[in-house]
Amino acid sequence: PPSLAVVAIDADRNRLIAGEDEELRRRRLTIRAWNVPDMERLCRSRELRVVIRGIGRNPDGFARVRPERDRLHVELEYPAWAPAPGQPVVFYERDIVLGGGILAGSG
Repeated sequence: PPSLAVVAIDADRNRLIAGEDEELRRRRLTIRAWNVPDMERLCRSRELRVVIRGIGRNPDGFARVRPERDRLHVELEYPAWAPAPGQPVVFYERDIVLGGGILAGSG
């Protein structure tokens, strides 16, 4: 049987929306309040991994980053499970930290 999870919160109506576990997987992240000393290296890295701190499972595989004004748009090779706004996100190339920021949203 499929496992159910809270997939959305409707605060206006004071409701939790249940769905299948798979509905919590996201391939796209938007990062705000980022700090990246070498944006060129971050954007051209072929070994970039993303670690999302907090609740959830970190995505396997690699990521690509595209900067846009005050946001970073991240495309994941494999989806992250249950990323939530406000979670810290760290970018790694092998064992080297290239920067990080705060998760603004996912899709």
